[in-house]
Amino acid sequence: MNDALRAIAAAHGGVFTHADAVRAGVTDATLDALIGSRRITRLRRGVYVLAAIWQDAAFEERYRLRTRGLLLAGPADWAASHHAALALAGLPLFGVDLDTIDIVGPTDRVRTRGGVRRHPRDSRLLKATLPLVDEPTLRVATAPALLQVFASSGRPAATVAADAALRQGAVTVDDLQAWVA
Repeated sequence: MNDALRAIAAAHGGVFTHADAVRAGVTDATLDALIGSRRITRLRRGVYVLAAIWQDAAFEERYRLRTRGLLLAGPADWAASHHAALALAGLPLFGVDLDTIDIVGPTDRVRTRGGVRRHPRDSRLLKATLPLVDEPTLRVATAPALLQVFASSGRPAATVAADAALRQGAVTVDDLQAWVA
């Protein structure tokens, strides 16, 4: 792996796309060799992670890496939502489906395919999407994401994440009440 690709991967928490590899001058044959030598791991078609990061990652961190990779490879108008947004915010995930990544984007109805559940992006969520620090991907703001988790995964899942978000100062009680209203 060349230094340019290593730097790109480092900028994205160890994740990179096929397009990133091409920009760094890495060929498909080299990517295949890196996979074969177990220096990188394929997360999904066209998305890779440095194997050392993947091997050391706990289950929740692997979910964050998969979510980050999906957003890096997907259209620019996708944003992580529900527990995927909470994962990218570094909040604990309890009682949620870590096999499915929820996103909002341009769609007219909820669609699930390949472990990705796309939700329509309404105007309130559009206003609540936040750019991730140092990344070109987006996530729904913490307060509405907590309410999405409450609606989809129940009170215990939302309570664990909300407690952590409140302790970290990521949300306030007023933020949550405004979204509930």
